[in-house]
Amino acid sequence: MPIKNNIDHSEFFDEFTEWQVELTEKTKYIEQRFHEEAKKEPTFGKALDWLDRTSPDMPSSFIPSTQQAQSNLIREIIANARNEIWADMRKIGTDK
Repeated sequence: MPIKNNIDHSEFFDEFTEWQVELTEKTKYIEQRFHEEAKKEPTFGKALDWLDRTSPDMPSSFIPSTQQAQSNLIREIIANARNEIWADMRKIGTDK
């Protein structure tokens, strides 16, 4: 027989959902900022190099932790900024 405890977790889940929305919005903003910062470099190649140097190193072994999750998120943000630089290159038809 299941235990009925009548505990209301809705406030927590509302807060959690709000946090997810904020994180998504801030992630999009930071992706755009990385893209803008990379475009300050004199060439597309240097922009990509700058993004590569900025990205955290991939650890030799995976240790599930909050820090690892943050590193993964940062790498993903930078990868998306790299994709935007490549899109910029395609728009003007250059690979330099």
